[in-house]
Amino acid sequence: MKSLLIFSSLLFCSQFLLAQDYETLKKAYNQSLEEEYAKSYAKAYQTLKAVCQENSYEANLRMGWLAYVNEKYDEAVKYYKTAAKLKPNSTESLWGLASPLTVLQKWEELNNTYLQIIKNDPKNSLANYYVGLYYYAEKNYAKANQYFSVSFELNPMDFEICRMSAWTFYFLKNKEKSIELFNRCLIMNQTNPSALEGIKLAKSL
Repeated sequence: MKSLLIFSSLLFCSQFLLAQDYETLKKAYNQSLEEEYAKSYAKAYQTLKAVCQENSYEANLRMGWLAYVNEKYDEAVKYYKTAAKLKPNSTESLWGLASPLTVLQKWEELNNTYLQIIKNDPKNSLANYYVGLYYYAEKNYAKANQYFSVSFELNPMDFEICRMSAWTFYFLKNKEKSIELFNRCLIMNQTNPSALEGIKLAKSL
């Protein structure tokens, strides 16, 4: 009986503390929103940092953003990564993480972040496109095509996706497909220099 009373007391205390934590976070979170709206970014950062706990997805996600707008890019990476660990199936924390990684020019880590987004959301057109760009820059055209193809199937009339797919097929020596896609590009923009050069080169394959 005594053990049951102790357990009940501990449970009550933990629930009470949890409710307090939520109230504290809610107040600080909304205050930081008001301060951000007033362009007081440093204040907003400090307000939320004072109550941010490592196990709070909400706080770490927002701290990632507030660190980013305050140009604390390494800190932004840390907060976004913490948020991503807390909600491993989310993509919003990973999209947030992509911003400071871009500024820090951590290209391989950025690509791995987009790959994680694709793992969580396989048909994400933008993530597939960015991964395609990474492998294209590495001249790994077969792998670039793997990701561009997903993006293209979802957005066949997106000019940039079409253009990059066309160039990828050109470097893969696929004459027919590259001509087809360069022609599609020229339907959307008949004077585009890249598409005009591409179709000329493709016809000479």
